[in-house]
Amino acid sequence: MIKRTKIVATIGPASSSVQTLTKMIHAGLNVARINFSHGTHESNGAAMVHVKAASKKTGLPIALIADLQGPKIRVADIPKPIPIKPGQKIVIGQDFDMDFDITGSVKPGERLLIEDGLIEFKILKVQASSKTRKGKIYCEVVNGDAVRPRKGINMPDTVTKFPIMTDKDIADLKFALKQDVDFVALSFVRGPEDVVNLKQLIKKYLPKGFVTPKIIVKMEIPAGVESFDAILKETDAVMVARGDLGVELPAAKVPVIQKIMVRKSLAAAKPVIVATQMLDSMIHNPRPTRAEVSDVANAVIDRADAVMLSGETSTGQYPVECVQTMTDIIQEVEASEFMADECLFTGEPDEAHAAAVAGSACSLARGVGADAIIGVTDSGFTARFLSHQRPHAPVYMLSANPTACRQMTLLWGVQPIMKKWYHSIFDLLDSAIGVVKKAGFIKTGERVVLVAGRPTGSRINIVEVKVVE
Repeated sequence: MIKRTKIVATIGPASSSVQTLTKMIHAGLNVARINFSHGTHESNGAAMVHVKAASKKTGLPIALIADLQGPKIRVADIPKPIPIKPGQKIVIGQDFDMDFDITGSVKPGERLLIEDGLIEFKILKVQASSKTRKGKIYCEVVNGDAVRPRKGINMPDTVTKFPIMTDKDIADLKFALKQDVDFVALSFVRGPEDVVNLKQLIKKYLPKGFVTPKIIVKMEIPAGVESFDAILKETDAVMVARGDLGVELPAAKVPVIQKIMVRKSLAAAKPVIVATQMLDSMIHNPRPTRAEVSDVANAVIDRADAVMLSGETSTGQYPVECVQTMTDIIQEVEASEFMADECLFTGEPDEAHAAAVAGSACSLARGVGADAIIGVTDSGFTARFLSHQRPHAPVYMLSANPTACRQMTLLWGVQPIMKKWYHSIFDLLDSAIGVVKKAGFIKTGERVVLVAGRPTGSRINIVEVKVVE
């Protein structure tokens, strides 16, 4: 059974071998995320090489996301976890350090949260750093457990003005661009200007001859939620990063925010990923909880383009099983009555023509009972507008552009296929049917709807019904 909703998996020590990645791809992996909050350029670079090797081995395109850390404050590297309990007094800067100096931002009475809020400190006193002394933050433990190295710290009560791109992010971006990544994920986005800034940096540092990666904004702080409509106009794709979002805002608000963002992204024909803790218990267990299954299923019902695995595949014990579990849930839901066709596009006027033609193609496919929609694209533009219609028939998109093929792996319902161009658009369309048939996706006697732009590379203006010979 074909899976329409895509799976993004974070690659780490548990999943970075070619052997494991190959199994994950066969289980349903579509996009590999490299989280630059962890690892080194050497280890992350090796993981990217292994992803490309596994992709080549399986013959399936796998996109790469370089996820920049952003101004994320973390516990510094400490030799071992530090046990703490409620009521205990802790001095940050003495008992353990952070990788970012926040003493100039926080105030007494504010909260510090570690590990997505599992640990909570109340700030009692702040000693700001200076040229002659190290800053310290005196805290009382509200909720205890153990402070572990490299865990994230949230400050829900604090107004900060840290730069969106740190020196580390600039270095990581330069490195990632040299690895020919397909997407760059921007953390802690506050407004559209952050996206514009990243576009300028990508243009500045992109190696000559490389294809520009798409930008994914990570929605994880209140400022970004408030500016979402403006951010959506600038970005290429969206990630609803529920981990930090559920700490920075009351957790009860997150499900509604998630649904609003998914629906608005669909209306703009922008791919949207639902992320964080989707199968969290499978980090240590071979089976998910019933609530986790429902969480993944609801994201599929909401028609998100992709669902994402984080610690489950980067450091968990069952990376392959996690991908297979997601695939099983997705296929079960997509075969249900909840997945009727629905077009939600309300995007920019200059894209309305493409949306209308794509909508006509999808309506035609349903009307004639087509078994597939086949298209050709240079940039992936046509694929994006077919995908946002959420058609009943699978979409097979041929492209001569390997980067476009990988980027299309994030689009709902789209199966990209590499194919060289022909001089004639009609020869190309006839050839496309043969390519998809040879791949085993369609067979003689079935109906297909063909879509393309004429001349090749232009926006959609050809829709045709054919019977496979």
